[in-house]
Amino acid sequence: MVKRKKYKPWKTIVFWILGAIFASIASIIAGNINLNSWTGFRSSLEFMVALFFFLIAGLFWIAISVAMKESS
Repeated sequence: MVKRKKYKPWKTIVFWILGAIFASIASIIAGNINLNSWTGFRSSLEFMVALFFFLIAGLFWIAISVAMKESS
């Protein structure tokens, strides 16, 4: 039988908040992208940063779901 580590609920709350913060920042950045000038370096950089932040938020939320699945 495999011993599992004890589930710590405070980590879930912290990861949830961090995921929400990253998703909010990514939404703000994505909302300010100028779609008329996609040839500019700044628009491309803003798009990449927003995408990166959305991916980080997703990783936090996936980590929460895995931790909750393993604890039950």
